[in-house]
Amino acid sequence: MVLTLINNLGLLVALSVLHGQLMRHSRQDRMRDQLFSGLLFGAVALVGMLTPLRLLDGVIFDGRSIILGVAGLFGGPVAAGIAALMAAAYRIWLGGAGTLMGVCVIGEAALVGVAFHYWRRRHPQCVRMPGLLAFGLLVHVLMLACMVLLPGGIRTEVFRQIVIPVLLIFPAGQLLICLLFLDHEARLQAEEELRLSEQRFRSYVEHAPDAILVADGRRRLVDCNPAGCALLDYSREELLRRTVDDISPAVEEDKLKAAFAALAGAGCYRYEQPLVRRDGRQIQVEVSASRLSPDRFLAIVKDVTERRALEMQLVQARKMESVGRLAGGVAHDFNNMLQAILGHCSMALERAGADATLREDLEGVQQAASRSADLTRQLLTFARKQVIAPRLVDLNAAIPGSLKMLGRLIREDIRLDWRPGWELWRVEIDPSQLDQILANLVVNARDAIAGRGTITLETANLTLAAADADGCPPGEYVVLAVTDTGSGMDVETQQHLFEPFFTSKPSGRGTGLGLATVYGIVKQNRGGISVRSAPGQGSVFRICLPRALAAPEPPVAAAAAVALSGGNETVLVVEDEEAVLKLTRRILARHGYAVLAAASPDAALELAKAHAGPLDLLLTDVVMPGMNGRQLSDRLRQLRPAVKCLYMSGYTDQALDPLGLLDPAVYFLKKPFSSKELCEKVRTALGAPTP
Repeated sequence: MVLTLINNLGLLVALSVLHGQLMRHSRQDRMRDQLFSGLLFGAVALVGMLTPLRLLDGVIFDGRSIILGVAGLFGGPVAAGIAALMAAAYRIWLGGAGTLMGVCVIGEAALVGVAFHYWRRRHPQCVRMPGLLAFGLLVHVLMLACMVLLPGGIRTEVFRQIVIPVLLIFPAGQLLICLLFLDHEARLQAEEELRLSEQRFRSYVEHAPDAILVADGRRRLVDCNPAGCALLDYSREELLRRTVDDISPAVEEDKLKAAFAALAGAGCYRYEQPLVRRDGRQIQVEVSASRLSPDRFLAIVKDVTERRALEMQLVQARKMESVGRLAGGVAHDFNNMLQAILGHCSMALERAGADATLREDLEGVQQAASRSADLTRQLLTFARKQVIAPRLVDLNAAIPGSLKMLGRLIREDIRLDWRPGWELWRVEIDPSQLDQILANLVVNARDAIAGRGTITLETANLTLAAADADGCPPGEYVVLAVTDTGSGMDVETQQHLFEPFFTSKPSGRGTGLGLATVYGIVKQNRGGISVRSAPGQGSVFRICLPRALAAPEPPVAAAAAVALSGGNETVLVVEDEEAVLKLTRRILARHGYAVLAAASPDAALELAKAHAGPLDLLLTDVVMPGMNGRQLSDRLRQLRPAVKCLYMSGYTDQALDPLGLLDPAVYFLKKPFSSKELCEKVRTALGAPTP
């Protein structure tokens, strides 16, 4: 009898394991799972009832109490109810003296299991081994109690035969099956947690803003996220058919070898390289790579193309600013030297008389100095330190007046095409600067055209909603574009295009200051300049100047001629450069002025105090040690209230504007100047009203 019960119990264990496996693959929704579980538990109970232990006619024992208790504990009320109905129906169909007892055992086992099911929710520790053993004993003690429902004649005999096996074997069997189900539940929970974890991390990867690529040891791409596909413009299937070498330029082979070698050793590596998109365009990326396994490597790829472009713009802007500061300082000092050279040449020419050889030599020196002065002005333009007189200008009205001059700068086989924009806005710019821009860009375009070609000048209005690559902030702009059909430029040339003294022309065909001058003018007028070019495809220079909203200025009347001779006026000249001081004193003295000369502001004040006669004009440099020209003028007027003032300097806007010397009412003379310019300015300043 014991062996029969043990065999029956073994069958139940096997069927329970099968039930667990079927339930593992059938999880869909809660109610559907409970229904399916109830059917499985009921089927297991029925199979167990097919091989029962028969004690008497109509009295059978099997493992239904075990399986129904487990159904209630692990399946809940729905599963236990379905299994109990199936088992009870079959037991009633079998019939016999023990039918009522059998149905009651089915009911009590299911009810005890459901009770423990709810008890387990509040007290999870009840499903440990002592609690499960108590659960099995309770189910089968109640099973023995149900024997009172057997007919009186057989009740005692059945109890005597079954009590020991039921109390020893059945609780142990129920404990074993419960442990199997607990293990199954634990595995299911672990699998579910793993599935959710994989789903969560897959979601992280799928929604990551940066590209994530996985490659094997042969550099084949084996996985990627949507950002990686978008970065390289491939579908997932297309990208996974490629290797790391396919999306990397050939010149990056050494860098790739170094990266994979570092990953094989240290396990992680960070570097930058270009990648090739589907359309062939290269993008610069930052790669953070790590080794997942000996044959798997993960890379997080970030597109830094725009960031690197902005950094390059910043570096270029700082470089241009430094070069401009240096150029401006050099130009100022050079202006003083040129002032002395040009002034002495001018006076020497006046005394040369009819000596043709001497005059030719002096004129040669003068021409060389004048060309040097032009270079200096270009340096100051690049440095954005030249004196300017901005006016409201309509480019459509101003450019046609320059077309004849521009036509003389180009060859006969080059056509100059003018395409004005419709209803163009005005800009605020010095007209002479506009002429410089046009001349330099047209000459640059001319030199780029080897044979026949076309240079096109275009204007248009432009509204920027956001800052563009030229550095222009949002706003309204007037665009001047100069397009040529010349040889074009490579990227390397374009990176240095606006640097002073940089030129791609043959030796002797350019100073390298033309485009630097244009750059300085545009930046001084708060604009932006860009170039679009490629070898063999010509070039397009685009200049954006801010729209001017001020009202048009009235036309300026032509200045009347000024006499060059002086009278009995006394002029105090203050200049810290000795050569310029001596030259200025000589020029003024030759034109009849009484000249007091001082090499410093302090010496000038002492001269003014010591001079007993009238002092009509102060001619002073602006930037001097200890005291600037404006401060000297204010101090001198405390001693001589009626004195008039004329400023001179090789410095300009940045040095003069804070001093208020760019006001039209202030008299200013820009270095280097000629004798004629000096005398005209002195005469004009002396004729001004007394301050």
